[in-house]
Amino acid sequence: MGFFVCIRIIPTLQFKPLNITPMKRLLLTAIAAFIFAANSFAGSGGPDAYGYTWRDNLEVNGPVYNWIDIISRPGSTLVENLSDDNTEGPFQMLFDFHFYWYDVNQFWIGSNGYIIFQNGQMSAPFPYIPSASQPQNFLAAMASDLNFDGPGNTAQCFYWRSPAQDTVIVSWLNVPFWDPTPPNYYQGTNSFQIILSTVDSSITYQYQTQSGVYAGGATVYISAGIENNSGAIGLQSMVNPLSMGTYYFTTPYAVKFYYPSNSAYQVDDASAVYNNNPTNGGRFLSNASPVPFTMSASVKNTGNTSLPSFNVSSRIVNNLNQTVVFDNAQSGALAAGAISNLTFANTFSPATTGTYVQRSRTFLAGDLVPANDSIPLELVVVDTTSMPLRLTFDDGIPDGVGINWQGGIGGCGMEFTPPFYPCKLTDVHFYIQGNLNLVGFYATIYDDNGNQGAPGSRLDSIYVPSGNFTAPGWADVQLNNPLIFNSGKFYVVWNMDGDLLSLGQDLTPPISNNDYEVLGNTFAIYRSREFEDLMINATIDTVFTTVGISDNESNDVFGDFYPNPASQFAVMSFELPSGQDKLSYELYSSTGQLIYNETQQQVGKGGNKLVMDISNLPSGIYSCTLRSGSLTASRKIVVSH
Repeated sequence: MGFFVCIRIIPTLQFKPLNITPMKRLLLTAIAAFIFAANSFAGSGGPDAYGYTWRDNLEVNGPVYNWIDIISRPGSTLVENLSDDNTEGPFQMLFDFHFYWYDVNQFWIGSNGYIIFQNGQMSAPFPYIPSASQPQNFLAAMASDLNFDGPGNTAQCFYWRSPAQDTVIVSWLNVPFWDPTPPNYYQGTNSFQIILSTVDSSITYQYQTQSGVYAGGATVYISAGIENNSGAIGLQSMVNPLSMGTYYFTTPYAVKFYYPSNSAYQVDDASAVYNNNPTNGGRFLSNASPVPFTMSASVKNTGNTSLPSFNVSSRIVNNLNQTVVFDNAQSGALAAGAISNLTFANTFSPATTGTYVQRSRTFLAGDLVPANDSIPLELVVVDTTSMPLRLTFDDGIPDGVGINWQGGIGGCGMEFTPPFYPCKLTDVHFYIQGNLNLVGFYATIYDDNGNQGAPGSRLDSIYVPSGNFTAPGWADVQLNNPLIFNSGKFYVVWNMDGDLLSLGQDLTPPISNNDYEVLGNTFAIYRSREFEDLMINATIDTVFTTVGISDNESNDVFGDFYPNPASQFAVMSFELPSGQDKLSYELYSSTGQLIYNETQQQVGKGGNKLVMDISNLPSGIYSCTLRSGSLTASRKIVVSH
């Protein structure tokens, strides 16, 4: 839990931090002094490049410490399911809050003492502010390895919005530090809050209590400040690296960040936000799909000036970095903060299996933040004419040293969007890098019926004892019963059942951006999801069984298509019982797209034939759903030219 660990399997056990891309350690002169002991850290700082400044309550003209108890106020809301290293949200502000040169109106709350204005997650090691590394666009009051889990832990978090819709307050109450010592894995207590006021666009951090020390080993154990949406600008009010010794602040304490009365800082910045889907998560494509893949991208004016129309390119390259599709589109003029969703005319026909990358890029003259101009999306073309099908974003070769969680009670997950519907999930697979203590793990499947497609219902959980797999190597787990999915996505989770069990990592690009870390049964975006894939796979198969009735009557009514495979016509014999007088049928591609549907009225009783012209369909697997009265059946057609 808390800070996660990678292990190498060598005679002398050593705990090493995971190879995370190093933070860009930029410490502006505006950061002021480190915070040391009681009453010695009165201070102020700034301005940052945009003009923000900060002062604390011990500084002349600083803020007055005035803790606001929001629990007793009408409308106060308990933030549920905060755990160790996760976020919950989004929560609506009900007003636009001016932050740097743009407005924000929703936020996520992090268990580690921050709020963030986009979906992201901050965990150890904590950043110097600003940092070009993700996440960005946050307010960190006490970014530290805090913990809401463990027996007897009374930590809580509440948020409150004022009736006048001009203030939001988030309070973390009695939240301890994560600690590597069992059985509780926490110690100390911290209570603090963030106050956002749209009256003057100010940000205030108040610290009511602080006790105990952090023992988790992170290089920076407390970081506080603000950072903009590009990571290029920020202001740090507090940072405590272990290299400076162990220092904590005394309470009560308050820090206020002041919005500049005017700012000469102008930013021309056009950013690529995502390709295809808002999480920019990798996708599987069927090589038998009759419908080509449409390249789409979202771009945004993340500067503070109005932008003229600019060019956006999108290309798909194969594993040799050869361009197979290329196109351009114009964004149109964009006001500050505006988004343009683009669809490119040229499409990708995924006939050849393999791994591809869609990369979209903005081209704005004078762009001041080139780091966010381009964004990649992993596309894996799979062979859906051969079943069963194993879905994987990794290359099968572990590159890292493996990851695990101290204490042995954490986990990791992977999001899967199938390349066709309906499909059934039959098996899941985990590459186990090491298992020094010979412990087992749990393989768990979740539906996507949570908030905005997040993990929701637990569909299955299988315990895998250590004797059922060998490390290093793949552990293959068959589900108790296949799970059928007609739409959406599913999540496959690996949960440790003891210490020093490690999961494999794939560090070779492209990266799917579909990974999660799971602690205390709560999901958070995996802290290194931009740089690595976790080695979790899923096997799916086609679904061609009768649905919608409890007996086998439709099996007796509807035969199978013949010939099958077919190239010109597919024929099915059926015999409707008395009381049935019409037949409807729907033809679906392997990706679940409706190709054709028809309802035939006054179908005769007794023997009938359904003749389907398939001469114009591309080769591939199709499913036909037939309905007549209370009867429903599904049949497979294989088209082969």
